[in-house]
Amino acid sequence: MIPALGLAEQDRHRYALEENVSQFVYQSTRELIEDLGDRFAIKDAKEKSDHDSPEILLHFGDSPIVCIPARDEADELVGMMLCQLLQSAGFNANYMPIGTVEDMLNRVSRLEARIVCISALPPFAVGQARSLCRRLRGRFPDITVVLSLWSFAGGVPLAQDRIGQSCSAAIATTLAEAQIHLRRLIESSREYSS
Repeated sequence: MIPALGLAEQDRHRYALEENVSQFVYQSTRELIEDLGDRFAIKDAKEKSDHDSPEILLHFGDSPIVCIPARDEADELVGMMLCQLLQSAGFNANYMPIGTVEDMLNRVSRLEARIVCISALPPFAVGQARSLCRRLRGRFPDITVVLSLWSFAGGVPLAQDRIGQSCSAAIATTLAEAQIHLRRLIESSREYSS
């Protein structure tokens, strides 16, 4: 699903995709993500009741994670996907819709997030993601930032070169990488606080 969104995003930025078509793509994708989220929630609830083991879902529940979009609706949609995967794995994860940077920073503060995952879908999200990362680090110096540059050509090494070393604790280019980084960061913060 991410590659399809990435292609739509590239076409939109090249003006090769009419606004009504791009809105259709985004709305259809949103509906698919919400439908999958509902299915995950039903499956998780059934498994929880079948096994009577709430510790599986609560294992990571004490570390709030917020997924925020870097620039636009495509970034928001991939952030929704990541959030659903994290919730299914037992993380306390929230995503937020696109808004002004100040509104998103205020919401991060209200949610008392300890980890923020910036969702950015190329081609033009790198600059926005870097800027948002700096704003987050400036306002919340103790927050951990994971920068997700979805399907970034060149992978993590090139993404790290483009973003710089000091902006984020980790960079991911796939949903699997993001989950691995987040799990590692939460487990290391637990060990540090113990």
